[in-house]
Amino acid sequence: MQALVEGVPAAMLQLWTRWASGAGLMLLVGFVTVVAALGYGRPVNNWDKIAYVAAVEKAHAPAPATLHARTWSIMRDTVPAGQLAGLANGDAYRSRQFTDPNAFASQIGMYGVKWLYVEVLRGSLSVFGVQHGAEVVNVGVALVFLAVLVLWLQATGNLVLAPLVVGFLMIAGYPALAMAVTPDLMAATFVLAGLLALDRDKPILGGLALVLAVLTRPDVVVLTGLLVPVAWLWRDRLWPSLAGIFVASAAAYLFAVSAGSHVSYWAHLWFSTYQIQASMTDFHPAFSLRVYLTALAYNLLRAAVENTWLGIFIAGLGALAAMAMAGMHITGRRRVLITALMTAVVAKFILFPLHDGRVYVPLLLPVFLMLLAEVRRNLSSRGLADAHRPAGIAAQ
Repeated sequence: MQALVEGVPAAMLQLWTRWASGAGLMLLVGFVTVVAALGYGRPVNNWDKIAYVAAVEKAHAPAPATLHARTWSIMRDTVPAGQLAGLANGDAYRSRQFTDPNAFASQIGMYGVKWLYVEVLRGSLSVFGVQHGAEVVNVGVALVFLAVLVLWLQATGNLVLAPLVVGFLMIAGYPALAMAVTPDLMAATFVLAGLLALDRDKPILGGLALVLAVLTRPDVVVLTGLLVPVAWLWRDRLWPSLAGIFVASAAAYLFAVSAGSHVSYWAHLWFSTYQIQASMTDFHPAFSLRVYLTALAYNLLRAAVENTWLGIFIAGLGALAAMAMAGMHITGRRRVLITALMTAVVAKFILFPLHDGRVYVPLLLPVFLMLLAEVRRNLSSRGLADAHRPAGIAAQ
């Protein structure tokens, strides 16, 4: 019995060591593929889908009445009647958008600002139609996301850790992110590609990916801005390149905001974090510290009880502390990237206190990947050191 108890775990460990990379790759590919297939086979029809279709149609129908008529006509042709009824009359806000063209048109600037996503969606809708065009974008982005993950795990020798990556994606709400008609998975993919390229010392590729991320979600400029002082502080030789990336990102931000006819920052914050407005026309509230603090506290509470990103963030801080206590050291470049990413999570919440995890998960995923890689590197280094330590001398 003792031999069995000791032998079975050892045999399982030997099998996993031998087949881990292949099994991890299959698990990761299988998970992302299944989620993409579900998203394509069971399309998500929510308010965001209507708004992004309207952002696409606005180029052809700038007048509110025409835009309203075209968008809802498309929805009637593609969304099941039962779902359409909920979208059109589910609450007072939706009823107003269904019946008031001016109110409907006033909302679209908050979606059109995601310029690159709208342009990609425009191309997909023209080729594949509204019925499946948005889902085709999701599938394509998911495949790119998968490729970035696999290439980095393979390049760093960490494909064995793929099951942990799948677990993280489940906890972080990847399925909802991948199936929704929003730019969030596309932005997450560009952020992931950009940070992992910088980790591999490829600043041109990383900079291009981060600029595309800003064009997809302009708030990513917070991250590119923080990379510069953090890199300078840690004396990373890439800081001049990161400064150039920030300048390009800032230009992309200004372009996206202008091209998308974005409403003001404070009006958007009020709408998204404090109180929804049925019409954004002539909505220019004065700044209110009370409103901001209320939104901050309310969304922090919602993040704690409704989402997982805040727990992941706290766990990340705990992991960093535990690594320091265990004498594990993070290499220079990853120290810069992890510091900038964790700081960006806090900065984004303070600047725009939204509870939704889709805003923060794209920043936390690269942190998780790099922490895993650093733990494995430290343990491997210690194992090598122990193997060369003279017999009788214990590890300190």
